[in-house]
Amino acid sequence: MKALAEQEDPLAQALVDNWSFPMDLMFVTPEGEFHSKLNAFKDFRRPHHDVGQPSYVEWGGPTHEEVFLMHVNKHFPSNTDPHQ
Repeated sequence: MKALAEQEDPLAQALVDNWSFPMDLMFVTPEGEFHSKLNAFKDFRRPHHDVGQPSYVEWGGPTHEEVFLMHVNKHFPSNTDPHQ
């Protein structure tokens, strides 16, 4: 990705400029411009019990699926509720 960004690829540059450890789900416009993202540590705060537990875990919070769907509905409000 870095090599593509160095070649001035706009999508690669948007991803490199907005990436955070350890993993991001990034949303970009059809033109390849950064729109928003979800970060594995910051946004998905209720990990599966089989995964190592960092100190910030919020037991009883929304599931990863719920966090993802809330983010999509917030940033892309024309989408319908997938639970209906």
